[in-house]
Amino acid sequence: MRINLPIIAKEYLLQPNAALVSRTDTKGRITYVNPSFIEVSGFTAEELIGKAHNIVRHPEMPAEAFADMWETLGLGLPWTGMVKNRRKNGEFYWVQANVTPIRNDGTTVGYMSVRSTPSRAQVAAAESLYQSMREGKSAGLRLHRSELVRSGWREPVAWLRRIPVRRRSLAATSMAGALSLVLGLMGAWEVASLPAAPSWLPWAVALFSTTVGLSFIGMGLFFDLTVFRPLDKAKDVARIIAGGQLVKFEIRPQDEMRELLQALNQMSANLFALVGDIDASVVGVMAGS
Repeated sequence: MRINLPIIAKEYLLQPNAALVSRTDTKGRITYVNPSFIEVSGFTAEELIGKAHNIVRHPEMPAEAFADMWETLGLGLPWTGMVKNRRKNGEFYWVQANVTPIRNDGTTVGYMSVRSTPSRAQVAAAESLYQSMREGKSAGLRLHRSELVRSGWREPVAWLRRIPVRRRSLAATSMAGALSLVLGLMGAWEVASLPAAPSWLPWAVALFSTTVGLSFIGMGLFFDLTVFRPLDKAKDVARIIAGGQLVKFEIRPQDEMRELLQALNQMSANLFALVGDIDASVVGVMAGS
Protein backbone atom coordinates (compact mmCIF):
# COMPACT_ATOMS: atom_id res chain seq x y z
CA MET A 1 0.00 0.00 0.00
CA ARG A 2 1.29 3.42 -0.91
CA ILE A 3 2.47 5.48 2.07
CA ASN A 4 2.37 9.23 1.51
CA LEU A 5 4.71 11.23 3.74
CA PRO A 6 5.32 13.51 5.49
CA ILE A 7 2.19 14.08 7.55
CA ILE A 8 1.44 16.77 10.09
CA ALA A 9 -1.21 16.76 12.79
CA LYS A 10 -3.17 19.67 11.41
CA GLU A 11 -6.67 19.28 10.03
CA TYR A 12 -7.89 21.18 7.00
CA LEU A 13 -11.58 21.85 7.49
CA LEU A 14 -13.84 21.71 4.45
CA GLN A 15 -16.54 24.24 3.82
CA PRO A 16 -20.03 22.98 4.84
CA ASN A 17 -21.25 22.84 1.23
CA ALA A 18 -18.05 21.44 -0.28
CA ALA A 19 -18.37 18.92 -3.11
CA LEU A 20 -15.13 17.28 -4.21
CA VAL A 21 -15.58 15.35 -7.44
CA SER A 22 -13.13 13.04 -9.16
CA ARG A 23 -13.28 10.36 -11.78
CA THR A 24 -10.88 7.50 -12.42
CA ASP A 25 -10.43 4.71 -14.90
CA THR A 26 -10.76 1.07 -13.86
CA LYS A 27 -7.13 1.06 -12.67
CA GLY A 28 -7.76 3.94 -10.28
CA ARG A 29 -5.93 6.55 -12.37
CA ILE A 30 -7.45 10.00 -12.15
CA THR A 31 -9.09 11.28 -15.34
CA TYR A 32 -11.01 14.25 -13.93
CA VAL A 33 -11.04 16.45 -10.83
CA ASN A 34 -13.21 19.46 -10.15
CA PRO A 35 -11.83 22.77 -8.82
CA SER A 36 -12.90 21.99 -5.23
CA PHE A 37 -10.90 18.75 -5.27
CA ILE A 38 -7.84 20.62 -6.54
CA GLU A 39 -8.17 23.34 -3.92
CA VAL A 40 -8.63 20.99 -0.96
CA SER A 41 -5.96 18.46 -2.01
CA GLY A 42 -3.35 21.17 -2.52
CA PHE A 43 -2.16 19.57 -5.74
CA THR A 44 -2.41 21.11 -9.18
CA ALA A 45 -4.53 19.56 -11.91
CA GLU A 46 -1.35 18.55 -13.76
CA GLU A 47 -0.10 16.73 -10.65
CA LEU A 48 -3.36 14.82 -10.32
CA ILE A 49 -4.51 13.88 -13.82
CA GLY A 50 -3.13 10.50 -14.85
CA LYS A 51 -1.90 9.67 -11.36
CA ALA A 52 -3.20 6.90 -9.12
CA HIS A 53 -5.95 8.16 -6.84
CA ASN A 54 -4.02 7.02 -3.79
CA ILE A 55 -1.89 10.13 -4.23
CA VAL A 56 -4.19 11.67 -1.59
CA ARG A 57 -4.35 8.59 0.66
CA HIS A 58 -3.49 9.23 4.28
CA PRO A 59 -1.25 6.58 5.87
CA GLU A 60 -3.59 6.37 8.88
CA MET A 61 -6.41 4.98 6.76
CA PRO A 62 -6.74 1.23 7.50
CA ALA A 63 -6.42 -1.18 4.60
CA GLU A 64 -9.72 -2.82 5.65
CA ALA A 65 -11.69 0.27 4.59
CA PHE A 66 -10.31 0.26 1.06
CA ALA A 67 -10.64 -3.53 0.82
CA ASP A 68 -14.33 -3.17 1.66
CA MET A 69 -14.68 -0.36 -0.88
CA TRP A 70 -13.14 -2.37 -3.73
CA GLU A 71 -15.11 -5.47 -2.81
CA THR A 72 -18.34 -3.47 -2.91
CA LEU A 73 -17.46 -1.75 -6.18
CA GLY A 74 -16.50 -5.12 -7.65
CA LEU A 75 -20.10 -6.22 -7.12
CA GLY A 76 -21.26 -3.23 -9.17
CA LEU A 77 -22.59 -1.49 -6.06
CA PRO A 78 -21.90 2.06 -4.83
CA TRP A 79 -19.86 2.56 -1.68
CA THR A 80 -20.22 5.29 0.93
CA GLY A 81 -17.79 5.72 3.78
CA MET A 82 -15.62 8.03 5.83
CA VAL A 83 -12.14 8.69 4.42
CA LYS A 84 -9.18 10.56 5.86
CA ASN A 85 -7.09 12.07 3.08
CA ARG A 86 -3.71 13.79 2.99
CA ARG A 87 -3.06 17.18 1.43
CA LYS A 88 0.11 17.86 -0.50
CA ASN A 89 1.60 19.77 2.44
CA GLY A 90 0.94 16.89 4.88
CA GLU A 91 -2.25 18.22 6.47
CA PHE A 92 -5.26 15.93 6.65
CA TYR A 93 -8.94 16.35 5.86
CA TRP A 94 -11.99 14.17 6.38
CA VAL A 95 -14.65 13.52 3.75
CA GLN A 96 -17.70 11.37 3.36
CA ALA A 97 -16.95 9.63 0.09
CA ASN A 98 -19.60 8.31 -2.28
CA VAL A 99 -18.00 6.13 -4.96
CA THR A 100 -20.02 4.75 -7.85
CA PRO A 101 -19.06 2.49 -10.77
CA ILE A 102 -19.46 4.15 -14.16
CA ARG A 103 -20.91 1.72 -16.68
CA ASN A 104 -21.10 1.66 -20.44
CA ASP A 105 -23.24 -1.06 -22.04
CA GLY A 106 -23.13 -3.02 -18.82
CA THR A 107 -19.34 -2.85 -18.45
CA THR A 108 -17.59 -0.84 -15.74
CA VAL A 109 -15.35 1.74 -17.42
CA GLY A 110 -14.38 3.79 -14.39
CA TYR A 111 -15.46 5.22 -11.07
CA MET A 112 -16.89 8.53 -9.97
CA SER A 113 -16.43 9.81 -6.44
CA VAL A 114 -18.30 12.69 -4.88
CA ARG A 115 -17.10 13.75 -1.44
CA SER A 116 -18.99 15.93 0.99
CA THR A 117 -18.27 17.48 4.38
CA PRO A 118 -18.98 15.08 7.27
CA SER A 119 -20.25 16.06 10.68
CA ARG A 120 -17.86 16.20 13.61
CA ALA A 121 -19.68 13.25 15.16
CA GLN A 122 -19.00 11.20 12.01
CA VAL A 123 -15.34 12.20 12.11
CA ALA A 124 -14.98 11.23 15.77
CA ALA A 125 -16.64 7.83 15.20
CA ALA A 126 -14.49 7.09 12.14
CA GLU A 127 -11.30 8.17 13.90
CA SER A 128 -12.04 5.84 16.81
CA LEU A 129 -12.92 2.90 14.58
CA TYR A 130 -9.94 3.29 12.26
CA GLN A 131 -7.56 3.62 15.20
CA SER A 132 -8.93 0.34 16.61
CA MET A 133 -8.38 -1.32 13.25
CA ARG A 134 -4.82 -0.06 12.97
CA GLU A 135 -4.04 -1.30 16.49
CA GLY A 136 -5.67 -4.69 15.92
CA LYS A 137 -8.35 -4.09 18.55
CA SER A 138 -11.38 -4.61 16.31
CA ALA A 139 -11.66 -8.40 16.64
CA GLY A 140 -15.18 -9.60 15.86
CA LEU A 141 -15.95 -6.47 13.84
CA ARG A 142 -15.68 -5.91 10.12
CA LEU A 143 -16.82 -3.54 7.43
CA HIS A 144 -19.51 -4.81 5.09
CA ARG A 145 -20.39 -2.34 2.31
CA SER A 146 -19.16 0.47 4.59
CA GLU A 147 -21.36 -0.72 7.46
CA LEU A 148 -19.72 -1.90 10.67
CA VAL A 149 -21.02 -5.39 11.48
CA ARG A 150 -20.17 -8.15 13.94
CA SER A 151 -18.86 -11.33 12.39
CA GLY A 152 -20.47 -14.76 12.68
CA TRP A 153 -23.18 -15.38 15.25
CA ARG A 154 -22.33 -12.37 17.42
CA GLU A 155 -25.16 -10.22 16.14
CA PRO A 156 -27.96 -12.36 14.64
CA VAL A 157 -30.42 -9.46 14.63
CA ALA A 158 -28.12 -7.42 12.43
CA TRP A 159 -27.66 -10.45 10.16
CA LEU A 160 -31.44 -10.74 9.78
CA ARG A 161 -31.69 -7.01 9.14
CA ARG A 162 -29.32 -7.31 6.19
CA ILE A 163 -31.67 -9.79 4.51
CA PRO A 164 -33.62 -7.79 1.89
CA VAL A 165 -37.03 -6.72 3.17
CA ARG A 166 -38.64 -8.31 0.11
CA ARG A 167 -37.40 -11.74 1.18
CA ARG A 168 -38.34 -11.14 4.79
CA SER A 169 -41.86 -10.13 3.81
CA LEU A 170 -42.36 -13.16 1.57
CA ALA A 171 -40.92 -15.48 4.22
CA ALA A 172 -43.14 -14.03 6.95
CA THR A 173 -46.38 -14.20 4.95
CA SER A 174 -45.55 -17.67 3.62
CA MET A 175 -44.84 -18.95 7.12
CA ALA A 176 -48.03 -17.36 8.44
CA GLY A 177 -50.00 -18.95 5.61
CA ALA A 178 -48.46 -22.37 6.14
CA LEU A 179 -49.04 -22.16 9.90
CA SER A 180 -52.69 -21.24 9.38
CA LEU A 181 -53.16 -24.20 7.07
CA VAL A 182 -51.50 -26.65 9.47
CA LEU A 183 -53.36 -25.41 12.54
CA GLY A 184 -56.63 -25.37 10.61
CA LEU A 185 -56.21 -28.95 9.44
CA MET A 186 -55.29 -30.02 12.95
CA GLY A 187 -58.35 -28.21 14.27
CA ALA A 188 -60.57 -29.83 11.66
CA TRP A 189 -59.19 -33.26 12.64
CA GLU A 190 -59.91 -32.60 16.31
CA VAL A 191 -63.43 -31.35 15.57
CA ALA A 192 -64.14 -34.39 13.42
CA SER A 193 -63.22 -36.65 16.36
CA LEU A 194 -65.87 -35.06 18.60
CA PRO A 195 -68.98 -37.26 18.74
CA ALA A 196 -71.39 -34.32 18.97
CA ALA A 197 -69.86 -32.28 16.18
CA PRO A 198 -72.03 -31.85 13.08
CA SER A 199 -70.61 -33.33 9.92
CA TRP A 200 -70.19 -29.96 8.21
CA LEU A 201 -68.13 -28.36 11.02
CA PRO A 202 -64.74 -29.99 10.20
CA TRP A 203 -65.15 -28.90 6.62
CA ALA A 204 -65.98 -25.37 7.73
CA VAL A 205 -62.88 -25.24 9.94
CA ALA A 206 -60.71 -26.57 7.12
CA LEU A 207 -62.21 -24.08 4.65
CA PHE A 208 -61.69 -21.17 7.04
CA SER A 209 -58.07 -22.08 7.75
CA THR A 210 -57.40 -22.58 4.05
CA THR A 211 -58.88 -19.17 3.27
CA VAL A 212 -56.79 -17.49 5.96
CA GLY A 213 -53.63 -19.29 4.87
CA LEU A 214 -54.11 -18.42 1.22
CA SER A 215 -54.91 -14.82 2.20
CA PHE A 216 -51.54 -14.51 3.94
CA ILE A 217 -49.75 -15.95 0.95
CA GLY A 218 -51.75 -13.78 -1.45
CA MET A 219 -50.96 -10.67 0.60
CA GLY A 220 -47.25 -11.46 0.39
CA LEU A 221 -47.44 -11.90 -3.39
CA PHE A 222 -49.50 -8.71 -3.72
CA PHE A 223 -46.91 -6.64 -1.87
CA ASP A 224 -44.15 -8.30 -3.85
CA LEU A 225 -45.74 -7.39 -7.17
CA THR A 226 -46.96 -3.90 -6.33
CA VAL A 227 -44.32 -2.59 -3.92
CA PHE A 228 -41.10 -4.57 -3.68
CA ARG A 229 -40.56 -5.35 -7.36
CA PRO A 230 -41.05 -1.68 -8.37
CA LEU A 231 -38.70 -0.68 -5.54
CA ASP A 232 -36.09 -3.16 -6.75
CA LYS A 233 -36.49 -1.75 -10.25
CA ALA A 234 -36.11 1.79 -8.94
CA LYS A 235 -33.00 0.76 -6.96
CA ASP A 236 -31.37 -0.81 -10.01
CA VAL A 237 -32.21 2.22 -12.14
CA ALA A 238 -30.85 4.58 -9.46
CA ARG A 239 -27.54 2.68 -9.48
CA ILE A 240 -27.35 2.90 -13.26
CA ILE A 241 -28.09 6.62 -13.10
CA ALA A 242 -25.44 7.10 -10.41
CA GLY A 243 -23.00 5.48 -12.84
CA GLY A 244 -23.63 8.27 -15.33
CA GLN A 245 -25.81 6.44 -17.84
CA LEU A 246 -28.96 7.88 -19.33
CA VAL A 247 -31.86 5.62 -18.43
CA LYS A 248 -35.47 6.16 -19.37
CA PHE A 249 -38.14 3.61 -18.67
CA GLU A 250 -41.85 3.28 -19.15
CA ILE A 251 -44.04 4.37 -16.26
CA ARG A 252 -47.46 2.76 -16.13
CA PRO A 253 -50.40 4.65 -14.57
CA GLN A 254 -51.06 1.75 -12.18
CA ASP A 255 -47.50 1.70 -10.82
CA GLU A 256 -47.52 2.29 -7.07
CA MET A 257 -44.12 3.98 -7.30
CA ARG A 258 -44.80 6.08 -10.38
CA GLU A 259 -43.85 9.38 -8.72
CA LEU A 260 -40.53 7.91 -7.60
CA LEU A 261 -39.91 6.52 -11.09
CA GLN A 262 -40.75 9.89 -12.65
CA ALA A 263 -38.24 11.57 -10.35
CA LEU A 264 -35.61 9.01 -11.35
CA ASN A 265 -36.29 9.70 -15.02
CA GLN A 266 -35.69 13.41 -14.44
CA MET A 267 -32.58 12.70 -12.36
CA SER A 268 -31.26 10.53 -15.16
CA ALA A 269 -31.58 13.33 -17.70
CA ASN A 270 -29.99 15.91 -15.38
CA LEU A 271 -27.07 13.70 -14.36
CA PHE A 272 -26.44 12.60 -17.94
CA ALA A 273 -26.00 16.25 -18.89
CA LEU A 274 -23.58 16.73 -15.98
CA VAL A 275 -21.52 13.67 -16.90
CA GLY A 276 -21.44 14.88 -20.48
CA ASP A 277 -19.88 18.13 -19.29
CA ILE A 278 -17.29 16.18 -17.29
CA ASP A 279 -16.47 13.99 -20.29
CA ALA A 280 -15.97 17.12 -22.39
CA SER A 281 -13.65 18.50 -19.72
CA VAL A 282 -11.67 15.26 -19.66
CA VAL A 283 -11.26 15.33 -23.44
CA GLY A 284 -10.19 18.96 -23.28
CA VAL A 285 -7.59 18.27 -20.61
CA MET A 286 -6.20 15.29 -22.50
CA ALA A 287 -6.05 17.27 -25.73
CA GLY A 288 -4.17 20.07 -24.03
CA SER A 289 -1.66 17.82 -22.31
